[in-house]
Amino acid sequence: MDMRVYIVGETLGGRLTEETMDLASFVHSAYGRMPDACFLPSCKGDDAAHELAGLTGSTVHLLRSGDDLCPPGRALAEKIAAIIGEGRPSAVFLAQRFFGLELAPMIALLLDAEILTGVVAASGWRFTRQVYGGRFVEHTQPARDRVVCTVFTSPRRHVALEHPSRGRVLVHEAPPADDRARLVGILEPAVSTSPLPEAEVIVSAGRGLGGKENLHLVEELASLFPRSAVGASRGACDLGWLDYSRQIGTTGMSVSPRLYIACGISGAVQHTAGIRGAQTVIAVNIDDQAPIFNVAHIHVVEDLKTFLPALIDEMRKAMAGRNLG
Repeated sequence: MDMRVYIVGETLGGRLTEETMDLASFVHSAYGRMPDACFLPSCKGDDAAHELAGLTGSTVHLLRSGDDLCPPGRALAEKIAAIIGEGRPSAVFLAQRFFGLELAPMIALLLDAEILTGVVAASGWRFTRQVYGGRFVEHTQPARDRVVCTVFTSPRRHVALEHPSRGRVLVHEAPPADDRARLVGILEPAVSTSPLPEAEVIVSAGRGLGGKENLHLVEELASLFPRSAVGASRGACDLGWLDYSRQIGTTGMSVSPRLYIACGISGAVQHTAGIRGAQTVIAVNIDDQAPIFNVAHIHVVEDLKTFLPALIDEMRKAMAGRNLG
């Protein structure tokens, strides 16, 4: 099928996000070429737009907004749909994050397109997606000739993006968001760690941690690894122990670290769907029947308040020994 392929990227602080880079890699892997065009909503993303045009060779439509927060909205979706216009069959890809999940349905409605969420692979007009909280994988072929997809991104999938020719950057003034819903601010998480998608090691806390007063054990363990991050189950976030930006799972973020350490996490499918890309999973839980052990490579059946201090102590000794040697 002769089709056009688009991605809708994001910027953070004027810089391209990891998710945007992965969307380009996803298209390259699925179709053997870069996107026909990229959309980049941003209030100060001129440099990011030129960087994306250089890496992909694609035409980049910079949708410049006067709003520093650059929120998604119907006006932005209308601008993207108008640029795509009518014509050949097309596929539009966005990251499966709050930005993409909010914007994708609006674009699909305006393009009269099908919408697919949780996409993990594509080949031509066939798509593979996670359904029922990641319990099953579905292979589907849209009946319409346009589709909008949200993709589970993974920085481990990045190809070395470097195109021999630089694409064009076309600047559009994006209309302001309507007043019915307004993004008023973005709060940084209380715990300062690496961004979850970029972390090589993630140590996550669940309800089994016992209380917020024990969170320092998870944070201390994470601090012993370079490029580490602290994550959480939804239960831990609901209890207010960690910000929802740290949540991993179908209603949070999908991650693919080299090492994932689940501390006191039972392992509901909503959570384990978010760690399918992890290379090694270590689960620490006092319940030897916890579902998390069905996906973990290493099982530790022990009280966290006993095991984590011992592990931290042994790691510190090993690190001191290396430094002395």
